[in-house]
Amino acid sequence: MSLMLKLGAERGVWVLPVYAVSEDAATNHSRSSATMGVDFLMIGATQRTALANLLSGSVATNVAQQLPESIRLVIYG
Repeated sequence: MSLMLKLGAERGVWVLPVYAVSEDAATNHSRSSATMGVDFLMIGATQRTALANLLSGSVATNVAQQLPESIRLVIYG
């Protein structure tokens, strides 16, 4: 995270790490991003197996479906 903060500062981009605990991570990410008025949401994707994604769903996919169109989603990983 410190690298992202440093790179953002060097480029004049405000980087704000947000941490939250929730039973529904996708909804939490989407609502928090909309409430805060962010332009971009960057999330890391896990390297789970296809079976795990099938059974429990992908947070990144669910965020993409719920995120307002005005917010760009960047998936890392």
